[in-house]
Amino acid sequence: MLIITRYYTREFLKIFALCLASFVVLYLLVDLFENLDSFIKNKASLAAIIRYFLFSIPLVIYQICPLGMLLCTFITIGMFARFNEITALKAHGISLFTVFKVFLFIAAFTWIFSLWLQEYVLPYTNRQMKEIKNVQIKKKKSVDILARDHFWYRSQNAIYNIEGAH
Repeated sequence: MLIITRYYTREFLKIFALCLASFVVLYLLVDLFENLDSFIKNKASLAAIIRYFLFSIPLVIYQICPLGMLLCTFITIGMFARFNEITALKAHGISLFTVFKVFLFIAAFTWIFSLWLQEYVLPYTNRQMKEIKNVQIKKKKSVDILARDHFWYRSQNAIYNIEGAH
């Protein structure tokens, strides 16, 4: 690996982490202010609110990652162009593809990470987030999807919901 490749990777990842962190904080702050009335009205505990926001972080990262990647790419390339680093590399005989393939590899890794997040992490965290919001914050009764006295039946023309006697 070239020294310049490591340098570009390090600079890109620093800016990407900063962009992602700032977007996540902004998103969570907006979400806090949107739900503040509900939290106060239902007298939610601080622990439940913190758990709710901790479980919402993977969803926020999943939603913000593409925007963070795009903004980070623009900032990084602009920063390198401003300090004439790209011009110096071209003068030295290094192609632009060699320089910018770092961005492609990091974008591909981010895409794979987003797929993994979507398939394995988000179903669990979203379920926990909804459970915390409905049961611990809004004080509603917990509803299980699978129960022994509750059946769903699909015929050719309709879907039936059969609930047993309690």
